[in-house]
Amino acid sequence: MQLTAHILSHMLSRRYNIMPDITDANPSLCGFRFYDGSPARPGHIYIISPDELAFLPPDYQADAYLCNGTSLSPEDLTLPGQPAVLSLSEPTDLKELCNVLNAIFEKIECWEGMITHLAPDIFEIKKALNSSRDLLHGTIILADNRFHYIAYTDDFHGSASLLHPNDDVPQYVMEDILTDPAYQSVQSSREVVLYQVHTARKIAPALCYNLFKDGSDVYNARIMLTARGDFTPDQYDLLKILGDSISGALWQIAPFSLPSPAFSSLHHAVASCLKNEPSSRALVRSILHSVNWNTEDRYVLILFSPYFIREKDEINAVSVNQLELLIPNSCGVVIDQQVALIVNLGSPDKASAHFRFQENIAAFLRDSLYKAGISSEFDDFFRIRCALYEAETALRIGNIRDNMYWYYRFSDYAMTYLLDNASEKVYYRDLVNQSYLDLLTYDRNHSSSLANTLEHYIKNKFNVTHTAAELYLNRSTVLAHLKKIEEITSLNLDDWRVHLHLLISFALLENE
Repeated sequence: MQLTAHILSHMLSRRYNIMPDITDANPSLCGFRFYDGSPARPGHIYIISPDELAFLPPDYQADAYLCNGTSLSPEDLTLPGQPAVLSLSEPTDLKELCNVLNAIFEKIECWEGMITHLAPDIFEIKKALNSSRDLLHGTIILADNRFHYIAYTDDFHGSASLLHPNDDVPQYVMEDILTDPAYQSVQSSREVVLYQVHTARKIAPALCYNLFKDGSDVYNARIMLTARGDFTPDQYDLLKILGDSISGALWQIAPFSLPSPAFSSLHHAVASCLKNEPSSRALVRSILHSVNWNTEDRYVLILFSPYFIREKDEINAVSVNQLELLIPNSCGVVIDQQVALIVNLGSPDKASAHFRFQENIAAFLRDSLYKAGISSEFDDFFRIRCALYEAETALRIGNIRDNMYWYYRFSDYAMTYLLDNASEKVYYRDLVNQSYLDLLTYDRNHSSSLANTLEHYIKNKFNVTHTAAELYLNRSTVLAHLKKIEEITSLNLDDWRVHLHLLISFALLENE
């Protein structure tokens, strides 16, 4: 039986004034009886008057007593077996007290039956949460390790305003919250703790109980209880019992979550750094350290852009949850109706290979109707804004040049970006090698193809044989062209700067 003397005392205190227990005993109770002198039954609490309690036979040993009114002090009693003793400060009608106790035991028995043999199914877990709703007097949420909600009671949406974050939280408030040791301790606590959920307008209290898989120190999920009023002691006890029951079932089902990510220090750190240069790099380092990340780890940023404009971000919020579950060691945020996902690839000295994006994400892109831009890998977290720009650039150029692809790497379009930006404010032909332009003019006036020969000659690494084969010319013809080019221009092909300028000139003219 999950009903202990302490929980019963707390539940009775909702209605009656309960005196402090005079012993440390906390037996489990399955029912109650009236004291009549007959042998005591284990697991029962006996309703007894103060006079009867004062003159109990020396050999009478019950697990617990409920004294209906008391004028006794602890030193007045010497009870055998150290039972739990709950005392009402004022006598109450026995019929009323009997009805109250019946209701408590029936409610606990029904609730216990629901949670004791909980099936590993998310819908069964939600039923258990709803079954616990009246008993715990609040909204109950099961959330994963990043506050993504997995299951919740039916009244959740009515209380959602207590939990939903707001991007308008001032920066100085965010820093105060994230550096608060109480916030960090809640992540690893093994007790039911009062955790303050911060929004822009209020601080919403929630009871939280962490769930650890297989007894591991790795934090996996938490069960949360929110209420409009103050929390009572029995809510702490019952939430722990509920969390222990759900924990065993939770790790047997496939992990998934529903929308509405709540407050998370890592998510806010990423979102903040994507928008502005962080005002406190020490704060960001502290947040990364709390999830075993370092600013010098290798990272890659992926920007997911939906095919269709979405008026609300709920679908993107679901996608963030799915992506974080699909890709380990990642953190996603919704920004400008797109999803930005930063992936920690590990420390630079580890032998992990390049990020295998195609293996992990290709199916997700097709099913969710996203396209993605991928930044270059970087080893400084504070370059995250540059990485976002790279991902945006890859998406923009890739959608123009390779519209049929699902994702685009910045490294594949770096040269295109370089050329586009080089000629953004300057006419592109003004960047082309002037001697090469003169050669093009000579070709137009004399119906020759010297410029084409020069281009193939340089691209073939100055190999005359390969150039002749590519142009379907005799080797001697190519040599004659090269000699003519030397006469017309002043190009020094032994100078690497001239070589590089010519290659860029070819690319610029290809893009005209």
